Amino acid sequence: MEPSNAKDAIRLRKKKLNNGLLSLYLDIYYNGVRKYEFLKLYLRPELTKGDRSANKETLSVAESIRMKRISELQQAMMKPDGVALMKASRIPFVDFFQSVAEKKKGTTRTSWGNALAHIKIYIGNASPTLDNITPGWVRGFREYLDQEAVQWGIDDRKRNVKRMPISEGTKALMFQKLTACLNEAVRQDLLPSSPAKAVKGSKNPPSTKNCAPATATSSSPTPPTAATKASSTKAYIPVGSPS
Repeated sequence: MEPSNAKDAIRLRKKKLNNGLLSLYLDIYYNGVRKYEFLKLYLRPELTKGDRSANKETLSVAESIRMKRISELQQAMMKPDGVALMKASRIPFVDFFQSVAEKKKGTTRTSWGNALAHIKIYIGNASPTLDNITPGWVRGFREYLDQEAVQWGIDDRKRNVKRMPISEGTKALMFQKLTACLNEAVRQDLLPSSPAKAVKGSKNPPSTKNCAPATATSSSPTPPTAATKASSTKAYIPVGSPS
């Protein structure tokens, strides 16, 4: 049965461990979604007066955390975006990203698929929902692209090639797809705002196709032209740019 208020939605429960201790956790059920928050607090067998005193203090701490979570839920329910956040808590992020990607066509769909593959490597065994995607999470994905992502790293086929870091252009493209996905979640009223809004994206490398080639016989450097000046300017992909 759906709880009628925030207080009923969050309950303090105990789980018996193999070592005889009782682990305390919060059982949170709201809007059709159940979550558990393990508090890393433990009750021990009450063999002495000291044990009973320690358990009483531990329960008091756990109850304080419960009341704090109840207050946070009440505030979320009163906010205009509270409903959106509740919806977001029910949607796995990978599933949502894939649903957006499947609407794309041709090479655009391929690049979305590549971005999703990198996201899956980044999250590993985790299963974040839309409401778990924070600016810190987005920043972590950007750092993954900058420091860990490699060419052919998302290709399951065996290739006898040296794996090199992905190019700056690929980093920017992958980050742009994440941003576009989060913007779509905002458009669908699943998020109040994009977590990527405050995170600086990857940048494109400067283009060199219009640069004049160097002349070996020239005794003095060639004056820069308007084309070379333009090509040397670093172009940035805005965080909020559409796909």
